[in-house]
Amino acid sequence: MRPLRQTQNAVQQGVFSRITSVELPAKVMFNPSNGKSQAFTISISADGSIPFPQIIIRVNGKEYIYNNEKIQPAGNNVYTADIPESDIPAGTWNVQVEGCRRKDWLQSTGEDWVKWYGDLTVVAESLISVPPASKNISVSKKKN
Repeated sequence: MRPLRQTQNAVQQGVFSRITSVELPAKVMFNPSNGKSQAFTISISADGSIPFPQIIIRVNGKEYIYNNEKIQPAGNNVYTADIPESDIPAGTWNVQVEGCRRKDWLQSTGEDWVKWYGDLTVVAESLISVPPASKNISVSKKKN
């Protein structure tokens, strides 16, 4: 019996097998006056290196996808994604954090992907402004 030949796309040793934690902001603010949600960061931790990390935020049938170019290693199998200001509207949206165990994700199979699901809450800033207190307040007392 001959040993199996290693292919170039084989999963390397030290590659992750699970996502251990994901840090999402408690809430992201959306500014209705400019139609933009503020920039924020998502942090991903795994039990090994992630050759191809990816984040998908699903909003009303639209997908915001951030992958290898937007997600940077921060050391110790932690990765951070700086999500730029965007048009993600107010609401609670599904977040899918995933990683492919192969660098060439186009050659992957379903077993090569590890996924984590959560929710991102985007809150609209209030457009109601409170008028400033008047500077000229006069107080009079009646004398008896």
